Amino acid sequence: MVKSRSLIRKTFCLVFVLLFIETLENLWCFRIFFPRAKDFSLLISLPLLKILTPPAVYLISILLLSYFAVFFYFNYVLDFFLENSNWPSLKNRHFRRWFILGNYYFFLNFIYGLNSFLFFGSAFKHFLLYLLPFPRVPHTWFLFLLGFYFLALFLFTAKLAARKKGFFVLTLPLLCVLVILSLDSLAGQTRLRPFTQKNNVILLGVDSIQYNRLTKNWGFHKDLAPNIGDFLERSVCFTNSWSPLARTYPSYNAILTGRYPINNGIRDNLLEDYHINPTNLYLGNLLKEHNYFSSHYTDEVRFSIIRNIHGFDKLFHPKMGVTDYILATFFDYAITNLMLYTNFGNYLLYPLAYNRSHVAYNPRVFVNRVIKEINNLPRDKPQFIVIHLCSNHYPYFPAFPYNRNRNLIDFSEKGIAMTDGQVGQLLEFFKKSQLLENSLFVLHSDHGDGWDAVNKAISHGSNFNYLWCNKTVLGFWGKGYIPRKIDNLVRSFDIYPTILEMMGLEVPKDIDGISLVNLMDGRKEAPRNFFAETGYSLENKYINGKIQNLDSDIKNYKVDYKTGLAFIKDEDYDEWVLKRKWYLMINKNLALIYNPFLGEVRFGFIDPLNPQYFLTTTASEHKLKKGMLIQIKKFNKIK
Repeated sequence: MVKSRSLIRKTFCLVFVLLFIETLENLWCFRIFFPRAKDFSLLISLPLLKILTPPAVYLISILLLSYFAVFFYFNYVLDFFLENSNWPSLKNRHFRRWFILGNYYFFLNFIYGLNSFLFFGSAFKHFLLYLLPFPRVPHTWFLFLLGFYFLALFLFTAKLAARKKGFFVLTLPLLCVLVILSLDSLAGQTRLRPFTQKNNVILLGVDSIQYNRLTKNWGFHKDLAPNIGDFLERSVCFTNSWSPLARTYPSYNAILTGRYPINNGIRDNLLEDYHINPTNLYLGNLLKEHNYFSSHYTDEVRFSIIRNIHGFDKLFHPKMGVTDYILATFFDYAITNLMLYTNFGNYLLYPLAYNRSHVAYNPRVFVNRVIKEINNLPRDKPQFIVIHLCSNHYPYFPAFPYNRNRNLIDFSEKGIAMTDGQVGQLLEFFKKSQLLENSLFVLHSDHGDGWDAVNKAISHGSNFNYLWCNKTVLGFWGKGYIPRKIDNLVRSFDIYPTILEMMGLEVPKDIDGISLVNLMDGRKEAPRNFFAETGYSLENKYINGKIQNLDSDIKNYKVDYKTGLAFIKDEDYDEWVLKRKWYLMINKNLALIYNPFLGEVRFGFIDPLNPQYFLTTTASEHKLKKGMLIQIKKFNKIK
């Protein structure tokens, strides 16, 4: 029989070396976020360590146990094979040594190869084999061959174990894994209970999605998002909808208050709560006064800190705060990544669970859990459900199978396709649970994106060089409304009064939003003006999912050690946000951009279907420039 003490010693040595190498790789990647020595002081402050220690200790414990279990079992199988095999070559000491090293080497190739195959953003992207001067083997085939080899090795060893009366001990761990995987597939299924209450409200948000990158019917050269495109075709769709600030947190505050950012107080991501206008009446709170149960679901909370104070009874989010920034970035280990790809792994590794920021994020697993959470909501009240999907968001790590799809040529297309797959899952659930037929359903994006196809770069919210950043998708579906497209200019915060009017509730008077019901009913109305502003004004570009300028602006944030939340510092908010804001006004199809910090003014005609470029204005239109500039200054209280 295999000597247990020697086996444990070998396993400990192997695990120690592997984790040491993987940790060095993690630290090398972590320097992106903390490139200067002085920034590491943020990590060693005692209050922050108190926040980080409990989840970090738990994750490290699971990490050690999982690595030890996997490699202990592998060593056990290998040693059992070597001790009981009758192969003459294994009697040779040198061949035996190379056989052991070769199996270690190829097993590591299999683990890291599988990690690389599934997780595009992981630090361990390449096979160890590629470090040697061997011809490269296609990724999928190499994984298949390695998997076939180790399956054959196990089956042959199991046959030997049956003769030696060690079959049960050898196969029990594998049977346990198979049982867990079987239960895991069942965990992704939900026994649906119908929602029979009428007048539910569902707000399904998709991050950074715009009309010109959906399907062929919407002007794109391929069907990138068929589920989103098809829903918009079957809804009352507003093709000229705009967000007042192209950042998720202020965008949602505008939607949930019916107010412009300057009036609701949230004018960028990660602002402290004292900025919130105390007169805000959040949509969720207002609906709760009429017996609604409100809930919010999202997979990304680094920059959007929606909480109960924003009008929700129930929240389903990743762990919010500084632990999300650090652990989701740093904790990249091959075996725990593979665990996180499953439902069971997300339960076990709960500090990293359902987190789009982590390299091992699985979009289907997240939606499966959202469906389970919604299915458990009370049935005695109408529901106000808000879901925000961030697959098309930083860090832009595409999950399997989107990362292997050659028809998706860049990380932006992969992210949009991932989001669309999640929308398809949710729409199927809403139909089967009768939520769709008993609800007002709103599909929208929080903002668009300034996609630069040449440089493979994305930016939004920091300037108005790309007006697509503020252009949103918006579609309403409800009984009694005929699908149609409406090209009147509307604003995302018009959703607020529209929902209230369609639910037969009184609309507050001190809001900026105007109900869209008249337009949906085919009635004409005067054109609406639109004002927008930018957030943090450094050139925060997302390039190939790698750069977000956290390396340059980490010093501009502070941590609330009671809650663990990160906020922008007051002095930096004044200096880098308020003083450097850009402003935009659109009146009909005339747009004026004003940057008081640079003293720059742009004016021109825009095409609502393609607002990227300014078109030439006539002399009569140019006379409106001065009046629009005065309106921008007055509205935004610029002296």
